[in-house]
Formats: sequence, C-alpha cells, structure tokens
Amino acid sequence: GVDNPVSVSASGVPETAVRPRITAGTMNRVSAGNYIVRPGPSENQSTVNVYADVDGSQSFMGSMLFRVENLPDPTATIAKRVAGKDEVPTGFRKGTGSMPLNELLQLNGLVAIADNFLFDVQYEVTEFKVNVLGSGGVNLIEKSDNNVFTSAQKQIFRRMRPGSRVNIEDIKSINPDVVFRDLNVITIKNITS
Repeated sequence: GVDNPVSVSASGVPETAVRPRITAGTMNRVSAGNYIVRPGPSENQSTVNVYADVDGSQSFMGSMLFRVENLPDPTATIAKRVAGKDEVPTGFRKGTGSMPLNELLQLNGLVAIADNFLFDVQYEVTEFKVNVLGSGGVNLIEKSDNNVFTSAQKQIFRRMRPGSRVNIEDIKSINPDVVFRDLNVITIKNITS
C-alpha cells in the first residue's frame, strides 16, 4: 500500500491520550492527531479503532471503516495536453492537435498524473519512445530511459517538416506502490513552423 494521510481525534480527549489502531496495515503518527496509514497488501477494507487513556484505563471511543482502493492509472501529459483518453484532468486540454516546432523543442519531457483521486499521488515516467515518420517512409525511433527528452529525440524533432506527426509511445510509469503501468500514447498531429 501507499501512504494515506489520516487525522484522528476523540471528542473531549487530549491528543496525547488518543490511541488509534488499525486492523490491517500499519499506522504511524507524524504529528499531533495526524497519521500515515499503509493498508495491508491484499486487503479491500480496514478498520481504525480509536481508544483513549481515560482515568488510567483505555476506553473504546469509536471506529471507522476504510475502503482500500487501488491507485488509478495515471495519464501521460505533455505541455498540459492529453491525448488518448476520454476524460481530461482538470486544467488540461484534450488532444494535442498542432504544436509549433519551437515549443516542442523547449519542452523538457513528460509528466504522469492522476486526477480526481482522494489525495495527491506522485507517479514517475520511467521510459518512453519518440516515433516520427522520416523521409523515405522510414520510422525514426529514439528511446528515453526517464521522463526527459534526450538529445537524440530533440535532434529528430529538429529534422521534422511542417505537417509532420510525432508519436510519443511505449510510455511507462511507476507509482508509489512500485507497480509499473503502461500509459496512453501522445500524438502531436501537426508540427507547425
């Protein structure tokens, strides 16, 4: 599981006397009333039971059932543009359409994001390929072993003519629970001058 931020309190009880326990997973205090919960690897729910030290003994204060959900598949993005997905994250444009060559050359690389999840999840793009149809019908393909465009990939961009298409494909990412994911293809359909 991944780190889940959780706040715990009990009415009328000082924070120092609150003793939360989880039925499946781990729970670690990070600050007053704030904890990081990591659910068990094969659980689909977990219960946090709250106890309090009151007058020298522990009293049960209540419990809360939590659903354990898989992390969502992230979406590969370039310059706040998304392609190959029906739903577009907040603040992004659907489709890649046209892009001036100078804008493409200024980009650093790709970002993988998850939208509309319960909390922020950081994904890391681990590799991708740039595929451009070159002169004579030969595909020019270059791979990056991280999220950054390589100098060889940018060299391919520099050789593109107006109207060319670039596919960014075989995009892979890793999420915080160390699961690799294959992501959507990004196609820039029309490079303009």
